[in-house]
Amino acid sequence: MNLAELHRLVANLDGDGHVLTSFDALGLPHYEPLATEVLRAVQGTDQFKESAHGNRSGMLMFREAQTLDLGRQLVAPVFGALFSGAPEAAEGFGMYCVNHYEGGNTFKPHQDYFDGTIVIVTTCGERRFAVYEKHDDDVFVGVQRSYVLRAGSIMLLNGYMNLGHAAECTVGPSLSIVADVPSPIVR
Repeated sequence: MNLAELHRLVANLDGDGHVLTSFDALGLPHYEPLATEVLRAVQGTDQFKESAHGNRSGMLMFREAQTLDLGRQLVAPVFGALFSGAPEAAEGFGMYCVNHYEGGNTFKPHQDYFDGTIVIVTTCGERRFAVYEKHDDDVFVGVQRSYVLRAGSIMLLNGYMNLGHAAECTVGPSLSIVADVPSPIVR
């Protein structure tokens, strides 16, 4: 991995609490074949099939074993690159979920309440991702920074800062694979 990129990521996570990188910037191999398998697994679930028959305004969260296993395979190289100096962290990451969005779907402002590093990998589509300013009484007052997440994007959040964030799908379908590790990235 490019050490300059690792230093940039650590500095931004320590300072701002969030930073965007990508498979290309981390020097990781292409993920597309596995991403197609993840999308097929999501589309094969009862939850997905049932959602096609009703009005849907928000993203769908998937935590089925097959979907999580495929997601784990896809994000494992990301953790290997980010935590190359800490193999126990690289191998000990947890899978949270796979989120599926259609155009216009949103994930309202929320916090993750996780002490560690949160990794959100986008495998297809496009989403606007907003990170909110930290406030003692209301974390969702103003947007600190907005990003556009596309296929191959990797959004990193410093969970120790517990910043609010939200997403809106602009080009669907869009998948995000969410995983975390109870450790900060260190240089």
